[in-house]
Amino acid sequence: MDVSEAIVAHFDGRVLIPDEPVDLPTGRQFRVRIEVIEDGPPRFAALLGLAADLPGAPPDLAAGHDHYLYGAPKK
Repeated sequence: MDVSEAIVAHFDGRVLIPDEPVDLPTGRQFRVRIEVIEDGPPRFAALLGLAADLPGAPPDLAAGHDHYLYGAPKK
């Protein structure tokens, strides 16, 4: 079997845990290469930026999203 598959995983201090389910045969050995993924912009940064550009959106929508979504006190 000469198959190569790239997955994204995180390290919990003891083991690597795939971020999504993987379909691999049990009981087999695998060669694992580690490549650190550099931190990019926050996952929903683009969405929050888009929402802030909506007509009538409050100017502090991104910073105050807890207030607008859940009624939390403004910071």
